[in-house]
Amino acid sequence: MHKNLLRFISQIRESLKYRFFYGYCNILRVLKSRQPPQVDWRPLDPTLPTLVAIARDVDMPLLAYCLRTLMINATTRPPIWLIGDSDQACIALNHWFPNLPPDVQTFHWETLLTELSSDYQHFIRTWLHSGYYGGYAKKFAITLAANLHADILLTDADVLWFGDFFTPLQQQRHQTPTILSGQDYARTYDFEVAATLAEPQLFEGEPLNCGLVYYPQGVLVQTLTSDLLSTLLSYAAHATCHLEQTLIAYAFWQTGGQWLSSDMIATTMSDNFRLRQRVVAHARHYAGGKHLFWRDAY
Repeated sequence: MHKNLLRFISQIRESLKYRFFYGYCNILRVLKSRQPPQVDWRPLDPTLPTLVAIARDVDMPLLAYCLRTLMINATTRPPIWLIGDSDQACIALNHWFPNLPPDVQTFHWETLLTELSSDYQHFIRTWLHSGYYGGYAKKFAITLAANLHADILLTDADVLWFGDFFTPLQQQRHQTPTILSGQDYARTYDFEVAATLAEPQLFEGEPLNCGLVYYPQGVLVQTLTSDLLSTLLSYAAHATCHLEQTLIAYAFWQTGGQWLSSDMIATTMSDNFRLRQRVVAHARHYAGGKHLFWRDAY
């Protein structure tokens, strides 16, 4: 009886902890999403890789704080491409970013899709119509297309910036001109696709997180060729939520990719249930932790 009572009390305590913390973060989300935050656009530095971001209409508040914190911590800014993943998202871009500098470009994702060859478009449209996770095909498409134009830094909307990311990035990209990425806290790949790709490091190497990745111009189509993707078409037709990350990780290992240090980019849940952030890095990707994004957004 005594053990049962202790177990019951423990369950109540855990339930209250979850309810309080997630309720607290949700209140912060509501308060911070009421109106667009001020973004003080820094002077353009064309030597930096183009920052590319795609977002759904409901994720525009995330993207707004992503760019706000980037500008707070930068003295100059990169060229920027902002992509809406639907007609509604493109309308939302205008609402959340009402005073864009003339050189910050906005696109509908399908505009970039049409720049790819028909073989790539077939793979992406197959993926797009695969089911619940088809939307990831849009991010993959704009990553390929943007990378044909320039060196790019692809960021998810749920990234916040806390320091000078670009100075060490510039040093590393010039020393090692290959794909640069941060590590994940878990191996989140489609293992059937990974087995077909037959890249041992997908199973043996450290796990990659594709929420913030640097790509030298043209590197992706050199590795993820249309012929290769055609062999994966059946997987695109029944895509899982991890197909994109598996493909990017394959390209990373095939091109001798290098890790960004944990001082530069963190992807972690180590400070979950903390009222204040306890992770120190120039940037943080809140994969699996959108509630923590709203705790930390400023």
